[in-house]
Amino acid sequence: MISLSNIRGFLAVAKLGSFRLASEEIGRTQPALSTQISNLEDTLGVKLFARTTRKTILTREGEKFLNSAKRIVLELDSIVLELKDEAALNQGKVSIGCVPTFTAHLLPPIIAEFSKNFPAIEVCICDDVAAGLYDRVSSGELDFAICPEPSRRKDILFDELFTDNFVVVFPNGHRFSGRNEVKLSEVLKEDNLTLVKGMNVREVLDKEIIKSGADFVPKYELLNHYSLGGMVEGGLGVTMLPRNAYPMLSGSKLKYALVTQPRIGRIIGFLRSSWRPDSSAVTAFQNIMRPILKTTLRTEF
Repeated sequence: MISLSNIRGFLAVAKLGSFRLASEEIGRTQPALSTQISNLEDTLGVKLFARTTRKTILTREGEKFLNSAKRIVLELDSIVLELKDEAALNQGKVSIGCVPTFTAHLLPPIIAEFSKNFPAIEVCICDDVAAGLYDRVSSGELDFAICPEPSRRKDILFDELFTDNFVVVFPNGHRFSGRNEVKLSEVLKEDNLTLVKGMNVREVLDKEIIKSGADFVPKYELLNHYSLGGMVEGGLGVTMLPRNAYPMLSGSKLKYALVTQPRIGRIIGFLRSSWRPDSSAVTAFQNIMRPILKTTLRTEF
């Protein structure tokens, strides 16, 4: 193994052409520096210096090694400075994942506050469905994600932030109008529109409705929230979604009420890899995110 200390000693002697002057510059005794150079020459299997009565000069092998040694030290020093800057939040990048439900209205105030406090940190955003975010965080592509709770995965860690309660969304003038709460049994008597199977929202609904002992036979199954909103506003039925998905629906004539008996909710939290330690930027983002969530989330009725 070639030690960095030996390389730095070699560079000092090469620069000054003297073991005495080099030992003074790097703060080592001359015998200790001589030992370092001898150890380096033994490891490389070549002589790096030729000594005359007046000075020490590089051999041909030493000259060849010089450029590589300079590059090694420069690259390492650059990495050290970069890491120190990142630790001090003077530079760096944070990659955030978020389900589209929250990307639209939950993230903007948090990112704005983070960027105001740490303008040198680059923020990258990825909006994806929950399953995609789980894999992206696990692989290290994302530093963390704000998303629904995963099930039975040991490769990612999840810290609960809040519960997003489900509401029933209906057009203005519907028989549910003017009510703050609607029983699940009442909702299921309506024509129901919902997201397709495989979406986290649909998985939560199916699971909770089955637990309640009821049947769930949607009239229409759609891929995105905008389509749901348009069809509900058009009078084709009602839909059940998490409260914080409501702003994503198209249409200004839509109303909502909390689904009860039972309440249905999905747990939303902070997802990160189980093997990857948090960077200073990730920790700073969390510290800014949590108090903002407490004041901006509207999950209670």
